[in-house]
Amino acid sequence: MYCFFYTIAHIPLAEAALLKMSTPIFLPIIAWLWLSEYISPTVRLAILCGFIGVTFILQPSMDTFSSVSLLALLGSALAALAKVGIRKMAETEPSTRIVFYFATISAVCASIPLFWAWKTPDWHGWVLLLMLGIFGTLGQLFMTRAYSLSPSGQVGGFTYVAVLFASLYGWLFWDEWVDHWFFFGAGLICCAGFMIMYDGQRQRRRERQNLELNAGTELDAVKTSA
Repeated sequence: MYCFFYTIAHIPLAEAALLKMSTPIFLPIIAWLWLSEYISPTVRLAILCGFIGVTFILQPSMDTFSSVSLLALLGSALAALAKVGIRKMAETEPSTRIVFYFATISAVCASIPLFWAWKTPDWHGWVLLLMLGIFGTLGQLFMTRAYSLSPSGQVGGFTYVAVLFASLYGWLFWDEWVDHWFFFGAGLICCAGFMIMYDGQRQRRRERQNLELNAGTELDAVKTSA
């Protein structure tokens, strides 16, 4: 979160939002290194496609390269690490306990800089903080509702629309423009995200089919023995 907030203040909003969306690219790699999870050929291609897209956005040359963009990429990698950690803990810990300690530890860690960097907000700052809380909560509620009405793979794809809104807001409020390389890289990252979601859906369908097949085989065996 620190990486993401810092990058929002120092690079165009659209670029910061898109680099945040690169988290799914890191997830399979970290899960493979930590949990020894298999990476399918489709996901491998998606990872390669995503990193090529990131390269087009970062434009790593001496004239255009921004170290802040690397910080945004680091934030996405850390977010992926946290999500894999949640998956690992979920094997033995209830979700309520994970959420409680996540919020508690985050609040404690985030409060440490307040001892030397505290600044009392003025009325304008309080209004902005209030809007952040309201819109953030509404966004979470709408997203939760969407996941309850449709398959996660379908809903997950719409999260990339946030990049379009970020581009629009950056243009309206800060006159930020993005070049053609940004859109090319954005297309590659979005394609990578959709490929990973599609592969996950295919694996879940295969698992359900195997479960149904095993259940049918066991039922036939019971009928035969009877």
